[in-house]
Amino acid sequence: MNAREDQPPRRGIILLVEDEPIVAMVAREILEEAGFRVAAASHGSQALAAVRALDAGGEALTLAIVDVGLPDMDGDALVRLLKAQRPDLPVLVSTGYRADELDLEIGAATRIALLPKPYDGSTLRAALRAMGLEVTDD
Repeated sequence: MNAREDQPPRRGIILLVEDEPIVAMVAREILEEAGFRVAAASHGSQALAAVRALDAGGEALTLAIVDVGLPDMDGDALVRLLKAQRPDLPVLVSTGYRADELDLEIGAATRIALLPKPYDGSTLRAALRAMGLEVTDD
């Protein structure tokens, strides 16, 4: 089997917005093993630039995973910007806070779910499946 055959089939592009390097590294590995290409950003402004670059290349996002605490903007503000551009984009909001502690004023946006931190591979895969994505098992 060659290296190409060893790779899982790609199921789309996930925007991973996480400022903690270890969390981002582990999440990226899980997502790639689950069959996704990952566009990673550690800041909201980098995430928006990544979306513009994907748009310019004619590529569409499958899903976004957005950490609530980003260095340059609140994660909920980034989610609002992403949903304004792509109302149907599924978004997982990654947080160590309880849902009742968050002030996610997303409005009438749909296809948004919480991904509690810390999470592991099975939790992340389950969240992706809950958002309607096909996921390669580990």
